[in-house]
Amino acid sequence: MTTTTTTTSPSPSPSIPIPPTTRAILHNPQTATLSPLTIPTPTPNLSADQHLLRVHTTAPCAGELSWHTAGFSKPSSAHIPGQDVAGTIVRAPPSSPFQPPDAVYARIPWSRAGALQEYTIVLGAEMARIPRGAGFGFERAATVPMSALTAWQMVFDRGGIDDVEQDEEGRIRRGTEKEKAVAVTAASGNVGMWCVQMAKRAGFGRIVGMYGGGAPGGEIEALLRELGATDVVDYKRSSLAEWVGREGGGRKVDLVLDCFGKGALADAWSAVRDGGRVVSVCEPPEARRPADCGAKDVESCFFVMDAARGRDLARVTEWLERGECRAFLDSVYEFDDYKAAFERVEGRHTRGKVVIKVAE
Repeated sequence: MTTTTTTTSPSPSPSIPIPPTTRAILHNPQTATLSPLTIPTPTPNLSADQHLLRVHTTAPCAGELSWHTAGFSKPSSAHIPGQDVAGTIVRAPPSSPFQPPDAVYARIPWSRAGALQEYTIVLGAEMARIPRGAGFGFERAATVPMSALTAWQMVFDRGGIDDVEQDEEGRIRRGTEKEKAVAVTAASGNVGMWCVQMAKRAGFGRIVGMYGGGAPGGEIEALLRELGATDVVDYKRSSLAEWVGREGGGRKVDLVLDCFGKGALADAWSAVRDGGRVVSVCEPPEARRPADCGAKDVESCFFVMDAARGRDLARVTEWLERGECRAFLDSVYEFDDYKAAFERVEGRHTRGKVVIKVAE
């Protein structure tokens, strides 16, 4: 494992020939193994908005190697993992706004080959330029797309909150959200931290961050408050339902963003106001609704992630460049240490994303 020092790798010149083969890591779900291999370098269909990227970094996601059991791919199909990608464009459609050697990042859908290979295909509609500024090279960039875009869709697409609008000076026009409250479960996780930051950007007046385990409680509480939480609750000391009930229901929220499932999702039904909403990326909220739940007219939805939109990622880029949001990098591994990287991810005790360096 290398240190987490972030450096920007040099971009390849568009005049450099693309090699006929590329190193890749293949996941075989039948044997539950990851194996290195050499494959033909992908050929982009430029007429179909396909761009060829030289992959510098990718960030594995917890549970990614078992997603085939949830219907993301055929159980028998081998797959190149790595949905988060940061790299440089080496081939692009002539009319694309992204041209060699632009530095970009994106989330690749599970239905296509991922970024744990030296070259991969990304659509122009999926990508954005990586943030400019000190400390934001390819390593940190790879931590952003999936977590940030999942949070974006939870808040703005599924949470019933209008997309933020900015005036000519870049100030956020906040509407009635300043009178509303939101609770985020697993708020110290990768998606949870982005949910807190998105809720702040949306203008919520009260943001409740639920967490448990990991770093010392005081450290996590300070971090979540820095990101925008107005209230922080350690679920090992108090469940969300218990915390809400201490003031006779006066702490109930309009929206619950669930990043944990299980008991935390069941508690969401005690925490949400009548007419509120529960959004989960873990399991269907109705399956965890208590039989004695008295909440009325509550909308609920479960989703994993819709198609990634580059325009949403571009907005996140603006926030990162202005220092209004933060991306969290746990550790960086070399390509040959990919197994150790996945072991670290599946240990689920990281503070931020684990990144694999793929190509220089």
